[in-house]
Amino acid sequence: MLDLVVALRLIAAHVLSDIVLNELARRQTQKARPRSFLSTVFLGGLLRSALFYSAAANWNAVWILPATFAGHAMIEVLVPRNRKTLGWFALRQAAHLLLIATICVSLTEAGISRLGTLLYLAAHWPALWVVLVALLVVVWPVGQAIGLFTEPWRKQSNRVSQHGLDNAGLWIGRLERILAVISILVGHYELIGFLVAAKSILRFADIKAAELRQEAEYILVGTMLSFAFAIGVGIIAKALLARWA
Repeated sequence: MLDLVVALRLIAAHVLSDIVLNELARRQTQKARPRSFLSTVFLGGLLRSALFYSAAANWNAVWILPATFAGHAMIEVLVPRNRKTLGWFALRQAAHLLLIATICVSLTEAGISRLGTLLYLAAHWPALWVVLVALLVVVWPVGQAIGLFTEPWRKQSNRVSQHGLDNAGLWIGRLERILAVISILVGHYELIGFLVAAKSILRFADIKAAELRQEAEYILVGTMLSFAFAIGVGIIAKALLARWA
């Protein structure tokens, strides 16, 4: 098996070097003359290499130092830090996790073959696919179904009020359905009641306000549909998991 403890230590070293220490360095450079890109990459590579080598705690694996430095430099060039969007941030973190996985595999005897075995087992593990499909269904197909069902009411509410953040309602709905499915899978149904109550309380003032009543009712209808679909998908997923338990 791959050493999970080593992987966790490397992830901790990555968070420390890529986010915590980098943020401290950024604040210092604001008070002094900014460093050049090459010096930043060089110093960051040295720091990350030292942290990764220490985290691996395998003093014979000196190759970790140049491998980490080279991987760090490639990521800095291909996935620039100055592109501050969620997509680029996720891509950057994925690249670093790939570097960590490569190091972990290389540290393990016959690591490649064992990694292949793990991937094969994961690909044929029914529970993983049940949970994955359940989450995918409640995020996209259910969201589209609710949008189509409530479209006439949405047009009415838009005439009354157009306040709110762009796509905030979309993401709130997705997150609440994900949380509802997870609550069912872990056997804590009371969490769904808490989510419904919390959202209803937040919308209570809007329901009382006559000018926002249509918008509030539209949101509550969408919320009830959202939870109903999520509960149904969660129950089906839990039944399938019980079958393969």
